[in-house]
Amino acid sequence: MAGKKIKGTSKLASPSKNKKSKDQLNLTKPRKSSTLKAFRLYENDLQCLQEITGKMNEASHRHISETAVIRALLVLGTKTSAEKLIKSLRETI
Repeated sequence: MAGKKIKGTSKLASPSKNKKSKDQLNLTKPRKSSTLKAFRLYENDLQCLQEITGKMNEASHRHISETAVIRALLVLGTKTSAEKLIKSLRETI
């Protein structure tokens, strides 16, 4: 059963160049991808981390993980002067 051949082009086959990107809906923001970084800590460093985490959990109304504590310590480190950081580094050696 041969029908008529369709001549011409489809509107869907070629996107129109007059339309701007207003047709796109950005309903969600792209998530920031986290990069994993592993550190080796000594036993006493792990005990200090657990002690700090315990103190923060007692003071807080919700559970705080060790990762959140490390992030908080990184923020404190960026606000602290380099001399104080070097002094505390010398104390650990």
